[in-house]
Amino acid sequence: MTVDWSIIIGDIVTQILRVAIPVLVALVIKWAIQLYELIKQDRPDLANILQVAVNTAVIAAEQTLQTEDGQQKKEYALNAVEDYLAQMGLVVDAKVIEDAIEATVYSLHRENFFLIKEQKQNPPAYEEEK
Repeated sequence: MTVDWSIIIGDIVTQILRVAIPVLVALVIKWAIQLYELIKQDRPDLANILQVAVNTAVIAAEQTLQTEDGQQKKEYALNAVEDYLAQMGLVVDAKVIEDAIEATVYSLHRENFFLIKEQKQNPPAYEEEK
């Protein structure tokens, strides 16, 4: 009987990746939030303008685009923020804007801001106050 070490090693690597990937994603998000906080300390006016633009663009992308494709929504939000900042004569690195978008989407998802598709189509009925 021979042991196929490639299968065993492949299973071990798969298990390690199942644990490592969520940790790495959390670290990247934490890094993005820290980068945003650093910008906020250096230039609070720019950070405020950037945050307002990103919040507006993320919500607009969610409401305007009738798709579940997160990448398409991210591109929409990125272009909207870049256009807004350009109109104000501000230049911000696209990676910083992308990180701010990711952090905003993450925060909004944690706050259950985005409803699931069925909730959007059939919102709960509210009783009128008498």
